[in-house]
Amino acid sequence: DVAKKLVPEMKLDEDNSNAKNKNLTLTFSVDRGIKPFYIKYSAPEDRLEHLCRNIKILVAEFNYKYDDISIIALKDKNMKEIEKYLKKYSIQYIRKNKSINSNAVNITTYYSSKGTENKVIFIPNIDELSPDDLVEFYPDKTSYEILDELRKLLYIGMTRATEVLVMSSLKEENEYLKDLLNVFNFEKDFISIDSDTNDFYNVFKYQ
Repeated sequence: DVAKKLVPEMKLDEDNSNAKNKNLTLTFSVDRGIKPFYIKYSAPEDRLEHLCRNIKILVAEFNYKYDDISIIALKDKNMKEIEKYLKKYSIQYIRKNKSINSNAVNITTYYSSKGTENKVIFIPNIDELSPDDLVEFYPDKTSYEILDELRKLLYIGMTRATEVLVMSSLKEENEYLKDLLNVFNFEKDFISIDSDTNDFYNVFKYQ
C-alpha cells in the first residue's frame, strides 16, 4: 500500500477520529484497486475544471455512479470552491455524509472521512496541506511536527479509496509539499500524468 510510506512507524490502533486537535491514530489497509494516479497542473483553476470533467468521464465511460465518488479537502473554504465548480458542471453533491438514496458526489474533509470508504477518491488539492493551515489545531507544535500530522491526514485520505485514487497538485511545489511527498517514489508508486501533455481519460482507459 503506497500510503503506508507516509507513516511507516504507526502501530495498529483504534480509530480516534472525533478530536481534531489530537494526534491522529491510524490503521493500515491492504492493497486494493489499481496504482494511484497523480496529476500535476500548471494553473490552479485547471485542477477543479479537470476534476469535474474526470468525474463525468468515470460516470459516462466507466460505469461508475456519482455516489461511488468522494472528494476530500482540508477546510470548509476549499469545499466551497469545489462546490462552485460542481455546480458549474451540473454535478449533484452532498456534504460529508453519504445519503442512502442520493446519487451524488460526496464532498468531505480528511477528518470527516475517517472510518468511511468509497470506490473512487479524488484529492484535488494536495497543495492545501500546509502547516500554516493547521496551526489553530496544533498550537504547541512546530511546523515540522505539524508536517507529521499532515502525513497522517494524507494517509487517511489515500486509504479511503477501494478502487481508484486520484491526487493532484500544482507543478510548482512549495518546500512543505516536497517534504510531505518525499517518501514516495513517483515512478514506482503512482501513475503520473502531466496535464500539459496528457489527460486522465487517455491514461485511465488502459488501466
